[in-house]
Order: sequence, then C-alpha cells, then structure tokens
Amino acid sequence: MAPVLDATLGGATSNSYVDLAYADAYAANTQWEAEWLAFSVDDRTAALITATTWLETLRWGGKKCTPQTQRLSWPRSGITCDGLTAACTFIPREVETAEVELAFQFAKNPNFMTGSTGNTAAGQVKRQKLDVLEIEYFEDEAGFIRSSGSLLDQVPWLANWLGCWYTNSQYQVRLYRN
Repeated sequence: MAPVLDATLGGATSNSYVDLAYADAYAANTQWEAEWLAFSVDDRTAALITATTWLETLRWGGKKCTPQTQRLSWPRSGITCDGLTAACTFIPREVETAEVELAFQFAKNPNFMTGSTGNTAAGQVKRQKLDVLEIEYFEDEAGFIRSSGSLLDQVPWLANWLGCWYTNSQYQVRLYRN
C-alpha cells in the first residue's frame, strides 16, 4: 500500500510538516535534486513521514497550539527564536528544512537511524557501576560506540539547523553519597 502523506497544519492526522511539492521545490535548490527526484513518489513520501516521526522525538520550546486535537508537535506558540515568535499559523522554515534534509537521508538509506544488521547491542549499556560512577557500552564491529538511537546523537548537525526552536533541556539526576 502506498504511503499517504498528510501535511495539514495542526491536523489531527498529520504525519508530515511539509508536502511533497515543498520537498521537491526545496531539493531543486540543492546539489542532490536529481538523486532525490530519482526516488519514486512513494519512497519520497515515506521518507518525509519517517523524517517527521524522528523530529517528533525532540523536545521543542513553547507548547502545541491545540494539544487536544493536534497530532504533531508543530505548530506551536509561546516561543521566540531569532526575533520570530511562533504562531499557530506556520511551521518555522528551519523545522521544514530539517525534515526535507532528513528525508533525503532516509530515502538514500531507510536504515539510517536504526542501523544495519550488525551488532544490535552497540551503544547499549554493557556494565554500570554506581560508586565512582562508571558506565561501559557495547561496541559495534568496527570498535565504535554507536548512539543510543537519539536523533541528535546520530545527526548532530541537525541541532544547528533547528536553532533555538529546539530546546536542549536535559533531565538532571542527583547522586547522593552515604
């Protein structure tokens, strides 16, 4: 079955921030336009949906405009980035651009985030020690510690593209010694 893309702003069934026409127009201004357009419409559509799914794993500033009915994180309100205040009438260009750039990566390699069929334990905790806090991770075949599956661990350049729309808030864990 062919993937169905829904880029309705604030929609209850939306699964993409941009439609295929926007993605194709964006690609027209890149060096990889021919490669992007060589993928089938279904492959480009699936890549856009997958890219949005991964963008949904990020923490965004502000809040959803209609949290009761809005499926995706954007549009949002309550955040200003580089002098532009988010509104319920648009999705920031940086978020749309990030989706298309990620979609191109997924079109080239659908396993780009989930990895290959190699060591699936790579990046997972192998051993943990609490006193003097030590953590050891499994390595992949090449001896590298892979990311834990976080989008920004795998694609660090994305944080710069998203700028101040993305919030890098992290949880703090307090350790007490007895």
